Amino acid sequence: MNISIQTIYLISASIGILAMIPQIRKLMIIKQSDGFSLTTWSVWVCCQSISFLYASSIGATAYMYVNATFVVFYATMVFLIFKYRKRRGLVETIAYWRQRGREEKRQVVFNSDHLVSSLRALKSRGQ
Repeated sequence: MNISIQTIYLISASIGILAMIPQIRKLMIIKQSDGFSLTTWSVWVCCQSISFLYASSIGATAYMYVNATFVVFYATMVFLIFKYRKRRGLVETIAYWRQRGREEKRQVVFNSDHLVSSLRALKSRGQ
């Protein structure tokens, strides 16, 4: 079986592109983008645009198509983030992030009590 690196690249890029669809779909459904970083997505648009220019300069057709697809996806995300970003005043923004911080503190990320009791149970079985 002789699979070229270009074929492997195109398969992996296709999987990556398909994996992007739920992100756009979610944003279009919830119509709220406070959880998305406009800066991050904008930087990714710039990076992929430069990668596209590089691919064009060396004549890497497959790489150009993949980069063009990523540029379109990232630009779409930037547009949707900007479109669905809530416009708040300073006081509202501070209140929003305070509330969000309180909600995140209430979420249990790591339950150390459960870990300690599990370790004790394992230790007692070993003796």
